[in-house]
Amino acid sequence: MLSKFLKETKMRFERKIFSTFSDLRDLENDFVSFLEVNRVPSDVIYDLKIALHEYILNVMEHGYHWAPDGIIEVAVDVDFDRSKKFNIEVEIRDYAPKFVIDKEKIMKEVNNRSFRGRGLVMILTFVDDIIYDHELKDGNRVKFVKSVKL
Repeated sequence: MLSKFLKETKMRFERKIFSTFSDLRDLENDFVSFLEVNRVPSDVIYDLKIALHEYILNVMEHGYHWAPDGIIEVAVDVDFDRSKKFNIEVEIRDYAPKFVIDKEKIMKEVNNRSFRGRGLVMILTFVDDIIYDHELKDGNRVKFVKSVKL
């Protein structure tokens, strides 16, 4: 019934943090509040929070090697359309050394019981798609996509 009151809307959330646990915790709290205010279902919020947390931890560990001065930018777009569907895109940008996400390679390594790539496979279970920006010259930009029909 709640969806009857929702119109077509698009909301944006943006934050820039340093690669510290306290900044990550504050980001997650603000991220969850933003999604709750936009009436995103709680199970979807949980999925997106886990994906965001896991990915940013990977950036902090593997990209910035726990250096607390690494910059991570997060932008979230929530689009609710008249077909009663939430389209959520979470974009994460860092300035760490370049790496490439290859979903097929990750799945192959996990299936071969490698210890690499398991975090990204976990993220894939919580979102519909991960899109890596291959055109970016410095650093990395990744987008998580999640769509939910009410």
